[in-house]
Amino acid sequence: MQKVLSSYTENEILTAEPEKLVLLMYDGAVKFIRQAKAAVREGRVEDAHTAILRSYAIIAELQATLDKEKGGEIAAGLDKSYDFMLNHLREADMKKDEKLLAEVENLLTPLAETWKTAFFSRNGNGATAEGRMPHGDAAPAQPPKPQKIEPVARVSPPADKPSISIDLRG
Repeated sequence: MQKVLSSYTENEILTAEPEKLVLLMYDGAVKFIRQAKAAVREGRVEDAHTAILRSYAIIAELQATLDKEKGGEIAAGLDKSYDFMLNHLREADMKKDEKLLAEVENLLTPLAETWKTAFFSRNGNGATAEGRMPHGDAAPAQPPKPQKIEPVARVSPPADKPSISIDLRG
């Protein structure tokens, strides 16, 4: 069963729109921070280290793919936030400090929720990008007009930077 879920997750990542990939990355970073906090609490040093590194890699990739030209002040603000988070993750990894991890989670979670709201919103009717309502209700009789949401982040790396592979399945 785990192999089927792994294949499903891999397929979802490989076929996702860039905006959805950013959402998956935010969700993955939060998941790994929560895993790291639990590992620190339970004294599992190696597991904490691994989870912190995975979250760090995701946030570093989010930062590397910011489109600062199109993103303007928002991208500049995200860049500073990502720097702060990465510094906290490095320190949390050295000290195995759950408080530092919680600070990163408290910054990252609202970003993930904001991205989720922007990605799934459609003309205020609450339908998701797939046309479903958030709580499983049927979609409205008239489908919403698609909105173009301009992402602040690009998922593909610039041509002059190497690509980073991030495993979100952990």
